[in-house]
Amino acid sequence: MRPDLRMSDFMQSGQGVRRHLDGCNFRFYSHYKLNKQRSDEVGYAQHDPCEFIEIINFAGERTPREVEDRDRRAYPEEYARFVERENAPASGLYLREWCMITPSALADIEAFGLTTVEQLADVGDDVLNKFQFVIEWNRKAKAWLKTAKSKQAEMAGLEEKHFKLLAAYESLKNQYTQALQRIEATEGGRLVA
Repeated sequence: MRPDLRMSDFMQSGQGVRRHLDGCNFRFYSHYKLNKQRSDEVGYAQHDPCEFIEIINFAGERTPREVEDRDRRAYPEEYARFVERENAPASGLYLREWCMITPSALADIEAFGLTTVEQLADVGDDVLNKFQFVIEWNRKAKAWLKTAKSKQAEMAGLEEKHFKLLAAYESLKNQYTQALQRIEATEGGRLVA
C-alpha cells in the first residue's frame, strides 16, 4: 500500500465529510412491520408501512434495517429520491401474506395498486364493472374479512366463557378445601385429601 494513501481517504465523500455508510452500497425501500396491538384487536395480522434501508458492504453482505434519522441526514438527496418515487402502502393485511390469493392473481391485483385485503374488499363498482376478474377476488376478500371478524367475536366469547369457568373452578376448589378443613377439625384428622 502506498504510504500517502489511507483507508479513510476511501471512506470520505466528495464534500470532505465522512458519512456512516460511505464505502457501502445501500438502497432505501418501503416495507412493513407487524402492528401487534391492532392485530390483537381485529384477530388477524395487521401491518404498518415502514421505511427500510438495505446496506450492502464490500463483501456483498446485505443488512436490512429500519431507516434512522442519521440515514436521512447523511444522504438527503438519496432519501428525497426515495420519497418521491414511493407512495406509502396502506395498512392492513397485505395481499402477499393472504393465504387465499394465487401468485398470478396477486400480480394482477397489485398492478392496480392494491396492496391489502381491505383495499381489495373496498374496490368500487366502477372498477368491478371494467375488470371482471377482480369481482371474484373482491367477493373472497369481503367474505374473508367478515369471517375473520366473526371468528374474532367467537374467540372473545369463548375467552370470556373460559375465564368464567376458571373462576367457578377456583370457587369450587376453595369450597372443597374449606369443607375438608371443617371435617378434619371435627373428626380429628382421619381424612386425607
